[in-house]
Amino acid sequence: MVKDNALNRQVAEGMLRAEGARVTLAESGREGIEAVLMGDTRFHAVLMDVQMPDLDGIEVTRLIRADGRFDALPIVAMTANTSNADRDTCIEAGMNDHFGKPIDVERLVAVLREQVGRGASSLLSPDDTATAEAMDQHDHKDDDADDDALVEPYDSIVTRFGGNVDLIRSLLEGFGAQTGTLIAKLSTKLASRDLPGAASVLHAIKGSASTLGALALGKLAGKLERDLLETKDAARTLATAEENVPRMQQLLSTSAQRLEHAFARPRAASPEDTAKREPLADADWRERLNAIVAMLDSSNLQAIAMSENLAPLAPETHREEAD
Repeated sequence: MVKDNALNRQVAEGMLRAEGARVTLAESGREGIEAVLMGDTRFHAVLMDVQMPDLDGIEVTRLIRADGRFDALPIVAMTANTSNADRDTCIEAGMNDHFGKPIDVERLVAVLREQVGRGASSLLSPDDTATAEAMDQHDHKDDDADDDALVEPYDSIVTRFGGNVDLIRSLLEGFGAQTGTLIAKLSTKLASRDLPGAASVLHAIKGSASTLGALALGKLAGKLERDLLETKDAARTLATAEENVPRMQQLLSTSAQRLEHAFARPRAASPEDTAKREPLADADWRERLNAIVAMLDSSNLQAIAMSENLAPLAPETHREEAD
């Protein structure tokens, strides 16, 4: 897996290892080339980030394909840009498939199984392309982040991670600090009027935030990134980005608190403590129940522990059936 974003690298690695894959990590395009062309490991497939600061995934793929030994090596693009044009660029460079972020474990595993199984090009189907276009259009909306859109719903995040709640909790432990460091780096890039550098950092913030469900922060970072890349007035666009740094810091703080609360690890409780716990609101209880059902549908055994923790929190109207 060739990816420069540490958090997204950790996400994909955790998802893949949970599915039984052996994963080698490359933190840059150059490391990816060295691992494939000069390393001792024979890989079954390569997951390739498209936007990286040293060598992007398009150029890395072209260099790999220039070596005839790797004509049939499946290379799958991972990118937040999911339009037809972006997809075509990936395919023309020699990639076999293309899927968007934030990463969804079922889609990721399905693509890799298909590619490893036959090692041939497997382009997106018309239905997948329509979905990708819809996602791209949604990402380009300039939505003001109200409270309802601050974070992704609990069950949606759990489903994307294949029910791996422990992985989500592990990632949230470092999310605030890592993303805070990125925002500080963004301020430095903006102060030095480094437009490409600032856009690159915003891309990283967008990726990390979207992966962990910090919707409003991811949308704001994505909008500012697009503005910097498409601007005809660099001075004004850089100034606007600088003005939004405090808002990004606030969104990070609020989102991290909300997500940490939603995924807080339950402490072991005595029967007396359990009896005193307040039941969840009906909507919250149903949301968590839907996540458990989705996990059961995918044969994820973590659903058992989650259901045991959820049962004591059932609203009074559902207490009998929960027991």
